Amino acid sequence: RWPQLPTPGGYAAGPLGGMNIRLTCGNCCYICWGDRKETAENYRLLTSSGCVIQRANGEKVVLTPDEARDEFERMNPEHRSLYC
Repeated sequence: RWPQLPTPGGYAAGPLGGMNIRLTCGNCCYICWGDRKETAENYRLLTSSGCVIQRANGEKVVLTPDEARDEFERMNPEHRSLYC
């Protein structure tokens, strides 16, 4: 059962006649390809390898979760609003 999400929400796609759809990250296509052990290892890597932050100048960096939190808190509010 899927969790209940607040309404309204999602993205209203023009060709869908105003229907709202919910977009997800899509990481499942990168980690899951049938072998349970490989999927488990890929999931572990995805969830423990760090966080990608794109700085205001466009540079993308991979940081530890603690470094990413600090970087996120230092961002100017306008750039930070792009993340949430």
